[in-house]
Amino acid sequence: MDYDTYLAGVRDTELWAVAWAGDEIAGLATAERTGSRSADSPWVAVRPAYRRQGLALALVTRSLAAMREHGVTYAAIRTVAENPHRTVALYERAGYEVGRRMPRYRKPLTAVSA
Repeated sequence: MDYDTYLAGVRDTELWAVAWAGDEIAGLATAERTGSRSADSPWVAVRPAYRRQGLALALVTRSLAAMREHGVTYAAIRTVAENPHRTVALYERAGYEVGRRMPRYRKPLTAVSA
């Protein structure tokens, strides 16, 4: 699916921040309203070639600014604490605070014989 086709099915794109490198998306931070004054950021991503250059922080910061410009007063974002890209630290640098931690459960499964 190309970018224009994808955009046709989404909402709140004015809250997004997208960085382009030529015809390629280098990174993005999406957000959508969850109420009249609140928004959630379900997706922050930077392609490997553009990581470790401050792009993710710039995208999150720009997306938060767009939220403020559109009347959002509460922004939420979720991540996995064990993320190797240190997303908790990234989001804290952008001004987010940890609101709650949710447990993650794991169970190794053994092979089932047929």
